[in-house]
Amino acid sequence: MRRLTASLCLALLPITASAQVLGDPDVIEILLKDAGMPVVRETDSFGDPLIRSATDDIRFSISFYDCDDGPCDSLLFYAGFDSPRPRNLTLVNDWNRDYRFAKAYLDTEGDPVIEMDVSLDADGIGRRNFNSILDSWKSLLSGFRDHINW
Repeated sequence: MRRLTASLCLALLPITASAQVLGDPDVIEILLKDAGMPVVRETDSFGDPLIRSATDDIRFSISFYDCDDGPCDSLLFYAGFDSPRPRNLTLVNDWNRDYRFAKAYLDTEGDPVIEMDVSLDADGIGRRNFNSILDSWKSLLSGFRDHINW
């Protein structure tokens, strides 16, 4: 009976593990597509995975970090907004003061940028949690676009 119980417990492990979102570009691609977002897969200059996508006519990328042995341990969501003229620092400082979860700055050309880091570590996060992070990112992108009048 103990062997049967142990076997059943072991059989359930893959189901539980598959519910976790790991830093695997294939998994992230599926979740983005499930959310109705386009996905273009690339490789960055370090040889790590890079995903380009968009939501609400705003293009963004997801970079994968710490990808040494197996799934990557963290993600960086990034969106840059090209502006015909450099923006002032007060604009992004106001954003950083008023909003959590994402940071904004001006790039070297004075264009506004927003980023959000996501830590997955070795064991990942739950799918529902990742979908919540994705919803937050979409909301932050939309809010930032409005904030900078883009």
